[in-house]
Amino acid sequence: MRRSIFGLKSLVAIAALGLAGHLQAAPISLDNGSKVVATTRIDQVVPTQSVTDPVTSLPFLNHNTTSDTGKLGTSSNVLSNLTTSAFNFDFKFAVGEFISEGSIPFGFASGQGDMFFTGGDGVTFAISGFQTAFGDDTDQFMSVFLHDLTTDTFLYDYRKEKFVGQGTEAGSTITADSSGGSLTGSLIAGHHYEFNAYQELSNEEIDPTSNGTVNIAFAQTNPGPGPGPSVPLPAAFPAALLTVGIFGAKMRRRSHV
Repeated sequence: MRRSIFGLKSLVAIAALGLAGHLQAAPISLDNGSKVVATTRIDQVVPTQSVTDPVTSLPFLNHNTTSDTGKLGTSSNVLSNLTTSAFNFDFKFAVGEFISEGSIPFGFASGQGDMFFTGGDGVTFAISGFQTAFGDDTDQFMSVFLHDLTTDTFLYDYRKEKFVGQGTEAGSTITADSSGGSLTGSLIAGHHYEFNAYQELSNEEIDPTSNGTVNIAFAQTNPGPGPGPSVPLPAAFPAALLTVGIFGAKMRRRSHV
C-alpha cells in the first residue's frame, strides 16, 4: 500500500510540474526569417561584401557577424545577444582611409539585426539605442522599428541621419528617443512582430569609426493567479487532473479497509 501511495504522490507531482511549465511560458517565441547582417563597401576599389547569419533558435549569444575588407581597414562587426527576454545588438564600424584616382573615394560600413517573433501573454517591451561616431566629414545613420505585422502597425519607428563636420573628433551621438513613438508599450498575445535595428557609417576621405547599441527588452506580467503568467492550459488537462483526484480517493478508501 505504501508503494501505491508513493506512486500517487509522484503522479500528482508530475501534474504540478506540468502546470508550472505552462504558467512559465516565454514572453516571445522566434519566427522564421530572423537574421543578422554585416556589410562593407569601398567604391571602385572593393566590391560590396555582406555576411548574413540566420537566427534559427534562441538563445543566440555572443555571436559576432563580421564583414572585413582587410588591409583597407573597413570593417563591420555586429555582436548579437538574443534571448526570449531581450534582443541586444552591439555595432562597431571602421572605415579606412584610402586614395582612389579618377573618382571620389567613398567607404561604407553597416550592420543590421532583423528579428521576427510572436508575442506571448501579458508582455511589455522597452527599447533603447545609440550610435556614437568619431571623425570629420562623416555621415552616421541609425534606424530602429517595431512593427506589428498582424495589424500592419508600427509601435515604434525611429530614423536619424547626422553629418559629423569638422572639429567633432570627440564624438557625435545619435540616441533613440520618443520622436519614433513610445519607447515602451505592450505586445498583443499571438500577434507576429518584426524588430529591426540598423546602423551605418560612411565617409569620403578620412577614416572614421563608430560604436553603438540597440536593445529591446521584454517583461511578462502576471494578470491571473498563480506563480507565473496566466496562460491557457491544454483542453485535456482538467480531465487528467480529475482522474488523478478519483484515483486518489479510491486509494484512500482502500487504505482504510
